[in-house]
Amino acid sequence: MRVPLLVLALAAALFGCGKESPPAAAGASGADGAAVLPNPPAGAQAPGGAPEKTTVTVLRADDPQQAPLVEVRAWARQGGRPLPDLGYDVYWQTEEGPSKTSSATGAEGWARNAFPPFAQIHNLYLRPTAMTAPVAATLGQFLEPGMIVRVDLVVPAAAVIMGVVLDELGQPVPGALLLGFHDAQPVIDAQERPEARSTGNADEFGAFQLGGFPAGPFVLEAGLDARSTIWRLTGVLTEGQVVQGVEIQLEPCHNVFGQVLDGAGQPVKNASIVAGKVGRRQQSRPGPADDVRYVPGRPLLVRSDERGTFNLPSVPDNQAWSVVVEHARFKKNVARLEPGQVDVLIQMEEGMRVSGSLRLPDGQPAARVVLTLAGGVEPVTDAATKQGRFDFGGLDPAANLWIVVLGDGFAPLLHGPLELGAQSIDGLDLRLQAGQTIAGTVQSADGAPVEGARVSLQRLDLPAGLPEGMPPAALGQAGSLTGSGGDFSFVGLAAGRYRIAARAPDGRAQEIESAAGAQGIVIKLP
Repeated sequence: MRVPLLVLALAAALFGCGKESPPAAAGASGADGAAVLPNPPAGAQAPGGAPEKTTVTVLRADDPQQAPLVEVRAWARQGGRPLPDLGYDVYWQTEEGPSKTSSATGAEGWARNAFPPFAQIHNLYLRPTAMTAPVAATLGQFLEPGMIVRVDLVVPAAAVIMGVVLDELGQPVPGALLLGFHDAQPVIDAQERPEARSTGNADEFGAFQLGGFPAGPFVLEAGLDARSTIWRLTGVLTEGQVVQGVEIQLEPCHNVFGQVLDGAGQPVKNASIVAGKVGRRQQSRPGPADDVRYVPGRPLLVRSDERGTFNLPSVPDNQAWSVVVEHARFKKNVARLEPGQVDVLIQMEEGMRVSGSLRLPDGQPAARVVLTLAGGVEPVTDAATKQGRFDFGGLDPAANLWIVVLGDGFAPLLHGPLELGAQSIDGLDLRLQAGQTIAGTVQSADGAPVEGARVSLQRLDLPAGLPEGMPPAALGQAGSLTGSGGDFSFVGLAAGRYRIAARAPDGRAQEIESAAGAQGIVIKLP
């Protein structure tokens, strides 16, 4: 890949030639008694040398009554030189509540902040710049008088994305806003208001160069005035990667006004609405580099208000969109927006409910244990309350529904199928059972242990009629590799019969059957 001279020059300034990097857009502010101290003067060297990884060290000042300090030092991963003018945020709290203190590293790449005694420091976030990726450090430290918490941050080079923003006719869009998200597409698409970590604007020719991306998953989109992204870029970046030739496409968009009503014409408030291009999950195009691709624009996530109304603010003019509406009382409703449509009325149909209690083996409520209702179009989850109560709503009585509970230390619970018929189900009384263990060793015919053998487990006496897509743990499926003594162990199993299959690295294999709870099993390979 040919790297532009501008990128090489910036990289050299940051990591190789000893000049200061471009200043980060960071202010300095304190809160609730925190003090942002003056940065060290030019020529003052940060104590110690560059570390190999981000570290947190707790030290003691000569004066035991000195106000506690947090010392932040930023080092380039490549070359180990101090990095000046990098903005950072320290998240902390006292009895009065949470606070954030913002500052920036000084000319020598380090800074100090004073905090009230006995404040708790939660974490620190080093903001990205054009050529440096963000770095986070978890502190979890109570600050005593005379304490110095030294945070050495090893800062990797950022990935940079370069390209142009185009309209629906393929013409450049000057001044378009670029939004870079440092997470995977499914994570970003599941948020109502995702936060862009890298931002910038296209120039007068629609061209852009956006940095600050860490190694890992990302999403890049754009927008301007009454135009929204119809093709955005996503994938996985490597440290310091430069991706060129990107084309982010915009299209004019409009608002869509909607309302959600029940069968009697009354408004349904707090309904969840997900709207996006029809077939968007199956559509993608190759990107300009490995591990990146173009995908349709981000879906919109909104909720209905007291009147049952909602607004979709940026629906592309020339796209057909689906509108999926969900509410605990009603069956899922899927509507369609035709290109240019400006309003939509959603009529919800009452659904069935399944509710009850989940208890521990001793009869006490199982608080905050997650239950999953499987067998519908998509699994639905609900966390039991402090009293162990759970409640699923908006169900289709024709679906093959099963309740699945996978709790640490407990056997998988499968309850179903639920016979809804024409009535909801209330008062279910479900009880977890302690998980059982199957353990043993894999040996050669002469009794020698076999290390690195693949051991797989499968339950043989599952209930009939289970729906597709059940989690493997619920089906009693698991796998493991034997240790140096040929040992294996499976815990948290339901009572029942299991097939245990062992395969050595050299291909020798054997299968046996056993009941849950059996330990000291010996599997002899031929």
